Amino acid sequence: MRTKGELNDKTAKPKAHEHEASVPELSEEQRKAYEEIRGLLDGQEHETSVVWYEVGRIVMKTKAAPKYGKKAVAKIAKALGREESTLYDAGRVAEKWAPQRFAELANKRGKVRGNRLFWSHFVELAKDMKPKRRDSFIEDILREGWSVRDLKLAIKGPKVEDAPKGGQPVNVAKALRTFKAESETMLTKAACRGTSLFDVLKAQDEKLGTPNILELLRDTREIQLQAKQICEAQLTKFDKFIESSVELQAVIEGDIQGTSPKSKRTRGAK
Repeated sequence: MRTKGELNDKTAKPKAHEHEASVPELSEEQRKAYEEIRGLLDGQEHETSVVWYEVGRIVMKTKAAPKYGKKAVAKIAKALGREESTLYDAGRVAEKWAPQRFAELANKRGKVRGNRLFWSHFVELAKDMKPKRRDSFIEDILREGWSVRDLKLAIKGPKVEDAPKGGQPVNVAKALRTFKAESETMLTKAACRGTSLFDVLKAQDEKLGTPNILELLRDTREIQLQAKQICEAQLTKFDKFIESSVELQAVIEGDIQGTSPKSKRTRGAK
């Protein structure tokens, strides 16, 4: 049986050679690239990060060399029965990291829980961002066990380099939505981990017959639930703040651009 991590590290496989009819449309050079990629994908029970990295290197070569012709990647993807974007994603990952560095990251594990980077993490991390920010995300994934959804939320969140300068307006609504989404994710994770830990300790305590510890566990769990309810109640207020901040945002931007009613009155008075 495959683990959850292995399932997350795969790209859906089409039925073997069901797109063979498309192969004759390839030129000789395109056919060679197609055969290389098909050999990599067909030769593996699980399509791991290392396999897709090698696919990405072939995609890079195909894009760079004129001998492969126009729309080579699109034609090869069609012959493979894959999405064109899937191959381009692999190419971007291969462009972003040299082979040795990629191998180091693919084999790296978090110190506490053994968290690792899956292929879908690499695809997101290969997108345009500053190197220091990318390295920070890598450390967060390994330390906290971020899912791809967690990573996407973090990437969309406010960045230091995006801080407004020279009187540019802050997008308050966007910042509030991001904060709320990240907070909800954290609450869900904390609740799941807390429940799991409580159940394990409760089972051990009942087995050992120590009622004092069991009572302490119940009290602690009750405090955790109360704290969660308070946090959730606070987050429900965010919707009202977001709604009002959208209206405020329009006024702020109007003042800066001199288009709000207030700005027009001020200019008219002058």
